[in-house]
Amino acid sequence: GNLSQALSAAVWVYRQRIEGRGKREKSVENGLVPH
Repeated sequence: GNLSQALSAAVWVYRQRIEGRGKREKSVENGLVPH
Protein backbone atom coordinates (compact mmCIF):
# COMPACT_ATOMS: atom_id res chain seq x y z
CA GLY A 1 0.00 0.00 0.00
CA ASN A 2 0.91 3.65 0.06
CA LEU A 3 2.14 3.37 3.65
CA SER A 4 4.63 0.62 2.86
CA GLN A 5 5.89 2.59 -0.13
CA ALA A 6 6.33 5.67 2.04
CA LEU A 7 8.26 3.68 4.63
CA SER A 8 10.47 2.13 1.95
CA ALA A 9 11.19 5.57 0.53
CA ALA A 10 12.05 6.91 3.98
CA VAL A 11 14.41 4.02 4.65
CA TRP A 12 16.05 4.51 1.26
CA VAL A 13 16.67 8.22 1.90
CA TYR A 14 18.04 7.41 5.36
CA ARG A 15 20.44 4.82 3.92
CA GLN A 16 21.57 7.22 1.19
CA ARG A 17 22.48 9.81 3.81
CA ILE A 18 24.56 7.25 5.70
CA GLU A 19 26.31 5.80 2.66
CA GLY A 20 27.08 9.22 1.26
CA ARG A 21 26.50 10.99 -2.04
CA GLY A 22 29.22 9.01 -3.81
CA LYS A 23 27.27 5.75 -3.62
CA ARG A 24 23.90 7.29 -4.46
CA GLU A 25 24.15 6.81 -8.22
CA LYS A 26 25.50 3.26 -7.81
CA SER A 27 22.58 2.39 -5.55
CA VAL A 28 20.16 3.51 -8.26
CA GLU A 29 21.94 1.31 -10.78
CA ASN A 30 21.77 -1.64 -8.39
CA GLY A 31 18.01 -1.25 -8.12
CA LEU A 32 17.90 -0.29 -4.46
CA VAL A 33 15.40 2.44 -5.23
CA PRO A 34 11.86 1.33 -4.32
CA HIS A 35 9.57 1.08 -7.33
